[in-house]
Amino acid sequence: MYINAMHGIKPISHTKLPHQENEVEHSKMHVRPISGERQVANILYESGVPYDDTCTFEKNLSNAISRGLIPETGSFILRNLELNLGVGEKMEMPPNIKLINCRVTSGEVSFYSGELHATGRDSIAISKDSNAVAYATVDRAIANASANGAVVTANGYGAIANATVEGAVANASANGAVANAMAPWAIAHAEADGAMACARVAGTSAYATTPGAKAISFDKNAVAFHKQGERYIPADFNYSAEEHIEKMRAQYESFGRDVSGSSGKIFLKNIFDAMKELYQPKNVIGFTQANKETPPTIYYRCGDLAGHATLLHPMKDNIGFEMPYRGDDYSGKNIKDDKHQTRFMEKFPRIGGRHNSRSHLVTVKDNEKLGFHNKAMDAFSGMLALKSMNVERGRTYAMQNLNLLNWTAPGTRAIQR
Repeated sequence: MYINAMHGIKPISHTKLPHQENEVEHSKMHVRPISGERQVANILYESGVPYDDTCTFEKNLSNAISRGLIPETGSFILRNLELNLGVGEKMEMPPNIKLINCRVTSGEVSFYSGELHATGRDSIAISKDSNAVAYATVDRAIANASANGAVVTANGYGAIANATVEGAVANASANGAVANAMAPWAIAHAEADGAMACARVAGTSAYATTPGAKAISFDKNAVAFHKQGERYIPADFNYSAEEHIEKMRAQYESFGRDVSGSSGKIFLKNIFDAMKELYQPKNVIGFTQANKETPPTIYYRCGDLAGHATLLHPMKDNIGFEMPYRGDDYSGKNIKDDKHQTRFMEKFPRIGGRHNSRSHLVTVKDNEKLGFHNKAMDAFSGMLALKSMNVERGRTYAMQNLNLLNWTAPGTRAIQR
């Protein structure tokens, strides 16, 4: 286990190192950072001990420690260390030594509060913080853990894993897989050949688990954004039940509606469950828009559920997410009105309702769905904000829409939506 870079090295002379301090960062004593090998060479040189470039770096380091030149307690930092170990070679650092901005090619190094493993041929493991962990375990794999507490695993041929901020986890575990964790405590897993996972927002997770899949998490509520073949399918948003139910409770109570007790809790839970099921990015079918200067109204369908989100309307109580309608009898289509204008018309036969939109419905492509859903979430601060006019109509109206009552409308009426 020879450190090729050390052959013929000439130590740089500098003032006596403050070994009495618990933590020493020797590279800061130079205009530019020096390598860990040169740090050890300098320590030996200034103590009158020649650096033996025919020995391993580990032996020279042990020599410096045994002579009391490097403290055995506290923490001692070695920076900018590049080790070119043989495949299967291992080096174990003393427990008080930290490695920062270190790179290991084809070998394995364990050190204080972290590890660097590059056990594949031409694989590279890079750690830029002493608490980061990097594993590159397969040929030509690259693992880069460049922040405090980051954990990176690249164990596929040619796999690349990057964790670039505090607490991030990146795992590229298949051939050609790429995993990037780019925000604090984000998690990215690319677990299939050619898969890519990217977690871009704090606390989010991205999983790409099928060959060629892409998973990108870039919304605070999103788990991932999957690609299967040529179709982009956004993953479900993880809405908070407690937060939404409490907000709806306050809405109903503001209109004097009683939603107390266990029956009230079940009632609100039924609304939330239907909204959570329907109002997901994958269920976006299209939008209507009065003109290009106004925000769109975004329409959703999921099984026998239908609804939409109105982002702007002259009637303030008609802004928000519509109470979902559950029923196989629902229909919606573009028709021409008496003025020969094409408008989107919805019918809700069970409750005798209909809705005429202000414009025609424009369908959206699969890769546009998440963008439109994010417009709705941004408009309402990430909440499924129920329209006030729906709340004002009370519990019976909600239960009729959700098909929770054995009730049929006697006639058809227009519904302002």
